[in-house]
Amino acid sequence: MKNPPNYIKELDGLRAFAILLVIVWHYLLGQTTQDMLPNYVWLGLSWSWSGVDMFFVLSGFLIGRILLFYKSSPNYFKTFYARRFFRIFPPYYILLGGYILFQLVGWASQFPVLVGGGIPNYAYALYIQNFFMSNGFGANWLAITWSLAVEEQFYLLFPLLIYYLPQKNLPKIFLTGILLAPIIRAVLGSPEAYVLLPARMDALLMGALIAYYYQNGSISTWIAPHKRTLSLITVLVFGIMLALAFEGTGKNTGGILNHSLYALLYGLVIINILVQQGGVFMRVLANPVLRYIGKISYSIYLFHQVIFLLLTKLVLNKDIPWIENSNDVWVTFLAFACTIAFSSLLYFTVEKPTQKIGKRFAY
Repeated sequence: MKNPPNYIKELDGLRAFAILLVIVWHYLLGQTTQDMLPNYVWLGLSWSWSGVDMFFVLSGFLIGRILLFYKSSPNYFKTFYARRFFRIFPPYYILLGGYILFQLVGWASQFPVLVGGGIPNYAYALYIQNFFMSNGFGANWLAITWSLAVEEQFYLLFPLLIYYLPQKNLPKIFLTGILLAPIIRAVLGSPEAYVLLPARMDALLMGALIAYYYQNGSISTWIAPHKRTLSLITVLVFGIMLALAFEGTGKNTGGILNHSLYALLYGLVIINILVQQGGVFMRVLANPVLRYIGKISYSIYLFHQVIFLLLTKLVLNKDIPWIENSNDVWVTFLAFACTIAFSSLLYFTVEKPTQKIGKRFAY
């Protein structure tokens, strides 16, 4: 693998788009019904549930290129797992610790919507909560952590796959996983089709497949000379996604093929970033504001729901956010501002220092 895993600043911008899609889904569409907004607005944004799919493809790409390049390193496993630990665990365990403390001090009874759900705390601590979600997402405080469980399980297994299997066989294995995922979703049904790694591996492996061909130079050789065709294909797939959204089927989070379509779309977006030079799209992704949101996106993702639900109860005395008047709108904006502020604080006081510790482990 000849291309070292260099920093690509536009991917921070793409990460910002992913978290903003999540925010739109939870802060806007999750608080409204289709008849509360202009139809074209609601349907036009109904694909925002796929922000997690974008995160998965991006994770598969970033992790894949690191593991492929450093496969021969004597510190391969130690360095990878240490860096992942210091990158992922500290903010996550602050979220989990806050949840446990919230119950111990007796506040749970005042905020019942945030607690309960029947999933034991040890499941969250071990990143296996998604196995308990066949009857629901558990406590709202931690409901979004199903995706962290999927990613951590992927991080646990994927380095073994890269290390022990012949490199020439990896594309076939990745492609097989991509094709199997929708079949597994069809067999499992909802909600397992949404929260279990085998059912969501198409997005992660799509990113890994792109990483493989980027690292060995094939994307530069095969695709870079055909940038216009690549752009047209990306626009076409995006158009199909919008058509499904306006038809009303694109918002079905349990859809068998919807996740595969988004994995393809976001994979094409990443390939465009890798081969395009300049242009409006690249300048937008390189915007400092978007890149900053991308840098703090992990904490935003972890805490945006908790902050929103707490403020809804404290300010409006409502258990469930629902946009009915201007006060609800203002609390929504307040929740977003508080989420950005808290995530910024966490990034500079926890994430950045612990990432620096992780980087002491060198390949």
